Amino acid sequence: MIYMLDTDMCSYIMRDRAAWVLQNLNDKSSAGHVVCMSVITYQELRFGAERVSSKKYHERIDAICERIDYVADWGTQQAHALTVDAVLVTNNLKHFARVPGLAVENWFEA
Repeated sequence: MIYMLDTDMCSYIMRDRAAWVLQNLNDKSSAGHVVCMSVITYQELRFGAERVSSKKYHERIDAICERIDYVADWGTQQAHALTVDAVLVTNNLKHFARVPGLAVENWFEA
Protein backbone atom coordinates (compact mmCIF):
# COMPACT_ATOMS: atom_id res chain seq x y z
CA MET A 1 0.00 0.00 0.00
CA ILE A 2 1.15 3.55 -0.71
CA TYR A 3 0.43 6.38 1.73
CA MET A 4 0.79 10.02 0.67
CA LEU A 5 1.29 12.53 3.48
CA ASP A 6 -0.65 15.77 3.20
CA THR A 7 0.87 19.09 4.25
CA ASP A 8 -0.95 19.11 7.58
CA MET A 9 0.41 15.67 8.53
CA CYS A 10 3.96 16.78 7.73
CA SER A 11 3.40 19.95 9.76
CA TYR A 12 2.32 17.88 12.77
CA ILE A 13 5.52 15.85 12.48
CA MET A 14 7.68 18.98 12.09
CA ARG A 15 6.15 20.68 15.10
CA ASP A 16 6.17 17.59 17.35
CA ARG A 17 2.42 18.09 17.85
CA ALA A 18 1.32 14.49 17.52
CA ALA A 19 3.70 11.67 18.32
CA TRP A 20 1.20 9.13 16.98
CA VAL A 21 1.46 10.63 13.48
CA LEU A 22 5.18 9.85 13.47
CA GLN A 23 4.46 6.46 15.06
CA ASN A 24 1.99 5.67 12.26
CA LEU A 25 4.60 6.65 9.68
CA ASN A 26 7.16 4.38 11.34
CA ASP A 27 4.64 1.52 11.67
CA LYS A 28 3.58 1.74 8.02
CA SER A 29 7.21 1.86 6.86
CA SER A 30 8.18 -1.06 9.10
CA ALA A 31 5.28 -3.09 7.74
CA GLY A 32 6.65 -2.64 4.21
CA HIS A 33 4.24 0.02 3.03
CA VAL A 34 5.45 2.92 0.90
CA VAL A 35 5.13 6.43 2.35
CA CYS A 36 5.51 9.46 0.10
CA MET A 37 4.54 13.10 -0.18
CA SER A 38 3.48 15.16 -3.16
CA VAL A 39 5.96 17.61 -4.60
CA ILE A 40 3.24 20.19 -3.91
CA THR A 41 3.37 19.37 -0.18
CA TYR A 42 7.16 19.46 -0.32
CA GLN A 43 7.13 22.92 -1.90
CA GLU A 44 4.51 24.20 0.56
CA LEU A 45 6.72 23.10 3.44
CA ARG A 46 9.84 24.67 1.89
CA PHE A 47 7.96 27.89 1.15
CA GLY A 48 6.73 28.09 4.75
CA ALA A 49 10.20 27.46 6.16
CA GLU A 50 11.69 30.05 3.84
CA ARG A 51 8.98 32.59 4.65
CA VAL A 52 9.82 32.45 8.37
CA SER A 53 13.56 32.06 7.69
CA SER A 54 13.70 28.90 9.76
CA LYS A 55 16.79 26.72 9.44
CA LYS A 56 15.16 24.39 12.01
CA TYR A 57 12.11 23.85 9.76
CA HIS A 58 14.32 23.18 6.74
CA GLU A 59 16.21 20.57 8.79
CA ARG A 60 12.93 18.98 9.86
CA ILE A 61 11.73 18.84 6.26
CA ASP A 62 15.00 17.10 5.38
CA ALA A 63 14.40 14.65 8.24
CA ILE A 64 10.90 13.83 7.00
CA CYS A 65 12.23 13.31 3.48
CA GLU A 66 14.80 10.85 4.86
CA ARG A 67 11.97 8.83 6.50
CA ILE A 68 9.71 8.62 3.47
CA ASP A 69 10.29 6.65 0.30
CA TYR A 70 9.93 9.43 -2.25
CA VAL A 71 8.50 12.82 -3.21
CA ALA A 72 5.95 12.25 -5.99
CA ASP A 73 6.30 14.37 -9.11
CA TRP A 74 3.34 16.45 -10.23
CA GLY A 75 1.45 15.82 -13.44
CA THR A 76 -1.70 17.36 -14.78
CA GLN A 77 -4.04 14.89 -13.03
CA GLN A 78 -6.74 16.24 -10.74
CA ALA A 79 -6.02 14.36 -7.49
CA HIS A 80 -2.35 13.52 -7.01
CA ALA A 81 -2.87 10.63 -4.57
CA LEU A 82 -5.18 8.97 -7.10
CA THR A 83 -2.54 9.06 -9.83
CA VAL A 84 -0.05 7.10 -7.71
CA ASP A 85 -2.79 4.85 -6.25
CA ALA A 86 -2.09 6.11 -2.72
CA VAL A 87 -4.13 6.58 0.43
CA LEU A 88 -4.07 10.29 1.24
CA VAL A 89 -3.09 10.87 4.87
CA THR A 90 -4.77 14.08 6.03
CA ASN A 91 -6.57 15.72 8.90
CA ASN A 92 -8.95 17.27 6.34
CA LEU A 93 -11.19 14.24 5.84
CA LYS A 94 -14.33 16.28 5.17
CA HIS A 95 -12.62 18.26 2.42
CA PHE A 96 -11.17 15.25 0.60
CA ALA A 97 -14.26 13.03 1.05
CA ARG A 98 -15.69 14.87 -1.97
CA VAL A 99 -13.09 13.35 -4.31
CA PRO A 100 -14.57 10.22 -5.90
CA GLY A 101 -12.41 7.13 -5.47
CA LEU A 102 -9.89 8.77 -3.12
CA ALA A 103 -8.99 6.71 -0.07
CA VAL A 104 -8.13 8.82 2.99
CA GLU A 105 -6.82 8.17 6.49
CA ASN A 106 -6.30 10.49 9.44
CA TRP A 107 -3.17 9.64 11.41
CA PHE A 108 -3.70 12.64 13.71
CA GLU A 109 -6.50 10.86 15.51
CA ALA A 110 -5.15 8.81 18.42
